Amino acid sequence: KTLVPRLVDASGDVKLDGVKFVLAGDLGRDRSKMELSTLAVIWDNSVSDDQKRIAMITTPREELLSNEGWSRVDVYDALAKKVDVVTEDGWRKDHPSPYGWLNEVAWSGDGTSLAYSIGYDGYPPQMFVTTWVGEKAVRRELPRPEGVTVQGGSLKWRGPSRDLCFLGETRARSRLYCIADVADDKQGAAQTYTEGDVYVSNYDFARSGDPAALVMATPEHV
Repeated sequence: KTLVPRLVDASGDVKLDGVKFVLAGDLGRDRSKMELSTLAVIWDNSVSDDQKRIAMITTPREELLSNEGWSRVDVYDALAKKVDVVTEDGWRKDHPSPYGWLNEVAWSGDGTSLAYSIGYDGYPPQMFVTTWVGEKAVRRELPRPEGVTVQGGSLKWRGPSRDLCFLGETRARSRLYCIADVADDKQGAAQTYTEGDVYVSNYDFARSGDPAALVMATPEHV
């Protein structure tokens, strides 16, 4: 479990703001006595470095299919001791499909911005960032580079910087991209970190942001 340990009780469950949060796969067989109106299933979670907030992708039920159209991003505020819904009802109205599947949540190093992506059947994934400015949360979509499809689940911030990175696919190749200086109202250009005829399947950064470790193949080396 990657949730802050002090929030997990002896049973392994988490109760926040009157709602019981259970990690996917941990519900067990006997659910007859569960109050589904106060139950949320966690599929992914990320704790900010200052441990003030926990971001979670949740669904109201444990079935895998409930991710399609029912998944949402919740954030637990440890100071206020409450859960806020980041992707509120109606946020999908401008999406290409109402059945998008949220992939991951990733906090920036300073804990003020949360990145997440949503994937679809038949449409390219989208990237979003919600930034907290005081008590106000501002959400914006990040445009992807022309002709590049974002791999869902690959969003990561580069160390303490404001650079948001992801794996992007184009013409049967996968490369590491980073969008510089992502903020609530602006962003810099997207830079390719792995030029050439390569396929990057995973990556990570040192805490400082450099260097990057890559799982990478070429046509000659797998």
